[in-house]
Amino acid sequence: MRGCRQVGVWIALIGISYFGVCLCMYVYHKTVTYPFYLLYGVAAAAFFKIGMAVYGIRTAGKQNQPLLSALKWIGFVDACVSIVAVQCALLTWKGEGRAASDSSALLGMGCSVIFLGIGAAMFFRRGARGAAGSEKKE
Repeated sequence: MRGCRQVGVWIALIGISYFGVCLCMYVYHKTVTYPFYLLYGVAAAAFFKIGMAVYGIRTAGKQNQPLLSALKWIGFVDACVSIVAVQCALLTWKGEGRAASDSSALLGMGCSVIFLGIGAAMFFRRGARGAAGSEKKE
């Protein structure tokens, strides 16, 4: 259970740092324009990552292995960050620079709050075996 708690702390720290990055994007309105052919590849990779992350979380939950499930959540966090980056890149490519930075930054801040919640839930979650074992001792 210790490894799951450590992963929870790391995911919470990722959420906090990503919130800071998105806040800077919102305040300074900085975006980068990429070539269109690169955007399609990045978008395809991001959606593949989110699909595989959801599948991995689902299968790891069925196997009842908390550490494996915690590691799959890291992949989910990574995939969500990729989706936000793709949104910003696509809007910038279409010529919506200010809207791209604002909407992507707000979506990223929302995702970072979710990441913080996931990390806190992992940190404070008790294992099924630990809870059952403590009930038997009483």
